[in-house]
Amino acid sequence: MEGRTMKKKDLLQRLEDFAVRVVELADKLPNTHGARAVGFQVAKSAISVAHNYAESQAASSKKHFISYVEISEREARETYISLRIIDRRQYLQQENLTELLQENNEIIAILTSIGRKAKENVREIV
Repeated sequence: MEGRTMKKKDLLQRLEDFAVRVVELADKLPNTHGARAVGFQVAKSAISVAHNYAESQAASSKKHFISYVEISEREARETYISLRIIDRRQYLQQENLTELLQENNEIIAILTSIGRKAKENVREIV
């Protein structure tokens, strides 16, 4: 989807799909203290990316829209760090996280761009 305009509904679906994939990955983690902790956190943050973006679509103002998009972006960054920890700890020997990490990076870039453009539009209005 790089280089193309993404529809709001398409992005929300992409974020939901990403969250589902991350939750599925978290469910595969071993039953150790560290794996449970990072598994809970990665699932929570990935779900929050989709939740906050969905909330942005019903924002009552441009300021609230920007706030929800920024929260979504921060949660995506948090998800990325947790995925890297899972990868570095090699909790899932058979799992290749490269594709999931790439998708996470693309999501961060999209959300960053949306937030930046929304802020520029607010400045132009003021």
